[in-house]
Amino acid sequence: MSSWLETAIGMLANGPVVRVTVIRAEGSTPRDAGTSMLVTDLGQSLCQSGTIGGGALEFDAVKAARRLLACVEPGDTARWVREVREYPLGPQLCQCCGGFAWVLFEVFAAGEAEALMALQAMPASSPMLLARHLMSGAPLHILTDRRDAVQLPEAVGVPAHAMLTGTEPARVVLIEGGPSTPAWFIEPLGQTAQRVYLYGAGHVGREVVRVTAGLGFDVYWVDTDACRFPAEIAAHARPVIAPSPELVAAAAPADAMHLVMTYSHPMDETICRALLLRNDFAFLGLIGSKTKRARFAQGLVKAGVSNAALQRLVSPIGIGGLTGKEPAVIAVSVAAQLLLEVQTRTAAKAVAKPHEMAQLRPQE
Repeated sequence: MSSWLETAIGMLANGPVVRVTVIRAEGSTPRDAGTSMLVTDLGQSLCQSGTIGGGALEFDAVKAARRLLACVEPGDTARWVREVREYPLGPQLCQCCGGFAWVLFEVFAAGEAEALMALQAMPASSPMLLARHLMSGAPLHILTDRRDAVQLPEAVGVPAHAMLTGTEPARVVLIEGGPSTPAWFIEPLGQTAQRVYLYGAGHVGREVVRVTAGLGFDVYWVDTDACRFPAEIAAHARPVIAPSPELVAAAAPADAMHLVMTYSHPMDETICRALLLRNDFAFLGLIGSKTKRARFAQGLVKAGVSNAALQRLVSPIGIGGLTGKEPAVIAVSVAAQLLLEVQTRTAAKAVAKPHEMAQLRPQE
């Protein structure tokens, strides 16, 4: 379901784990709200997964996490220990960025392992939210349906309901508490990676897989023969052997991104035709020159592709300004282009679904 859950469960086999999450960020901070890392202490050694930005903030956060780990007793039942620390980055950590970060520390030990594994085993839904109040003692709340939101305090249930029903985009939310009410933190859970279909396991395709690791992409790597893939494939990519890649393209989910760079120009054109006739993709990039695109355009129009759909075919691919033709250079340029596309789409969704602060309490 979620990469941090899977990693945390794996780390729990060797001892307790602290998840460190930025729950609010103001001004200039190393990472945004929702960023997290996992810390566990193996005797004299430290095992860490992820980063909240490095530097003095992360150094202090790791020290705080290790202090919490030292308080865990073997055989503890589930305690759901939480702690929030405030970091004024300038005054406290002497960082010139001068922002302010609120960081949540959550201790997961043997007592919490069963609950985490149950969460990890749940079928993914979109969206799926994880909520908890920021005091120790209560388990995590998994929210998969608008009815789940009704069971929460109103200040928490209203934004959760909006995200579960699609009125607002799924995002991290910190709900501040009061004198008698705890603060809450909500975050999206489940499959949040952008799906990318990459057609072609040649030199450029291999570099694209390499440079997109850690960028939030779930790559379906399509080629006609298993022998064309490398012996080791990065965790964010999964090979798809398809004698007819255009059939994979025709069956791909809407809003996926596609990169076409096979060993065959006719195959490239067939894949593009399958996608353009559907015209429900998030992005379609074709490797090659302007001449290649012009020749493809003639055949695609004859095959029934509309001029409006054809305008969405991006070729050559990559951001402007980089002229190198080395596979690694092309891959970096393409990865940057995909990130810009995701950023643009996310911003457009946020504008299309503005916050409705006056929304009434959700009903059954």
